[in-house]
Amino acid sequence: MDILKLITSQLGDGAIAKLSDITGESPEKTGNAVQLAVPTLLNALNNNSNSSEGAAGILGALDRDHDGSILDDVMGFLANSDGSDGNGILKHLLGDKRGAVESGLSQKAGISSESMSKILAMLAPIIMGYLGKQKKENSINSSGGISDLLTSVVGGLSGGNSSVGLDIGDILGMLGDGGNQRSSGGGGILGTLGKLFGK
Repeated sequence: MDILKLITSQLGDGAIAKLSDITGESPEKTGNAVQLAVPTLLNALNNNSNSSEGAAGILGALDRDHDGSILDDVMGFLANSDGSDGNGILKHLLGDKRGAVESGLSQKAGISSESMSKILAMLAPIIMGYLGKQKKENSINSSGGISDLLTSVVGGLSGGNSSVGLDIGDILGMLGDGGNQRSSGGGGILGTLGKLFGK
């Protein structure tokens, strides 16, 4: 299953249009930005889950705040969110790399870094909600289970995004620590590091 397509299909055209209104970017560019943002956030979560402390933190956040109910009314969330929840998530996931990640993704999507920042902040709680739903449906109650879930989810990502020319390796290069990813094989997700900033 292509997890990227699954999540973006759940967002739908209405959500893309709403994000376009929020950022002032065209729907086409906004759609491209979403296609970049979803795997970036999932890979960042996977990075964090590689340590027992990080996995426990994600498990706790899902238990407290992200049960998947956000997916029942994505449009309502987008219409009423001020981005604070998402910004808090991004602070934990990206830390001081956030600016570099936003800059790299915005160049690929052809939008401003400010717009990409807003899109990431809006999508972060939705991604967490998706994971919270998966956690509940699969009765996951341990840090190891969360780590395994994220490994599986990232493994479901397509190896590249032809519409915007981004390989998942580019994302790992921006996030750093790509060599510690728990996945099989050296290509695709693990293959090329730092392409965006090496050009």
